[in-house]
Amino acid sequence: MLLLVLGTGPAWPQADRVRDRSGEASPCGEPASEDRVAGVSDTGEIVLGSGRVARLADVRWPDGARFRNAVLPWLRDQVGQAVEIRAGPPDRWNRHPARIVLGPAAMPAGSGPVDMARYLVRNGLALVDPGEAEGLCERTLLAAEAEARRERLGLWAEEDAPLLPASATGALRERVGAFAIVEGRVRSVGERERRTYLNFGSAWAEDFTVTIPKRSWAILARNGVSASGLRGRPVRVRGVLEEWNGPALTLSAADALEILDRAPSPVSAGGPGASGSRHRGASRWWQDAPEVPRGRDQDPTRR
Repeated sequence: MLLLVLGTGPAWPQADRVRDRSGEASPCGEPASEDRVAGVSDTGEIVLGSGRVARLADVRWPDGARFRNAVLPWLRDQVGQAVEIRAGPPDRWNRHPARIVLGPAAMPAGSGPVDMARYLVRNGLALVDPGEAEGLCERTLLAAEAEARRERLGLWAEEDAPLLPASATGALRERVGAFAIVEGRVRSVGERERRTYLNFGSAWAEDFTVTIPKRSWAILARNGVSASGLRGRPVRVRGVLEEWNGPALTLSAADALEILDRAPSPVSAGGPGASGSRHRGASRWWQDAPEVPRGRDQDPTRR
């Protein structure tokens, strides 16, 4: 272990290591250690008393003022707190992706230990994003995000909330280069040797498309996902939007795809069936709250 283990500290609940069905350990599958928060950078990295620099795994910060005026102050309020940490290997910037749990002393009486990522996601202060990892350390964050979305908490109360319907190609194009969550019904699937395509419309050169690299598709396949099983299904995907023959998104991790029903249903003539409602007239919550995109094969038969 590279983390300093303190000799004394509170008793911590022991969370099980998360694995996908292939048996591969999660990015944050290391044993738990105790540490403390020594500082927080302007971009949200957490400096630990042991000297390690950690970033919260599985989350993406909101942009601009939302981060500066809500998330960053909350993170800095935790400086000096004892934490339990499960950290993976460092990334190219020497940051350890980590699950960090605050001790009871950091929260109101009776609340118990609090997972930092879960707290932020559940309150609409962060989005779930596996980033460059093969999967999420903690998949239940998706349920926490869904609850925040249903209750319109934090960024989910905003007109520019990051959830968009796959049929809104104009709005998707406007957000090229930004992280987004897109819902829609898969119209067709094209499997190729190096990647798989999910098409959400009949005009493949204009409509929204998801590209799934070979590695992510292999993980999905091990978990029972198939091309035939995805056709006609409503799904939710997340990632950075690209522009290539229409709006597109590369699925960098298998957990960035959620299937929203349990059984296939026909693709209707009206297009994607997933909800894409937007919230109007919401308050500005953060003012009050503490490789180059891959091209698609030019092959119309992939539809």
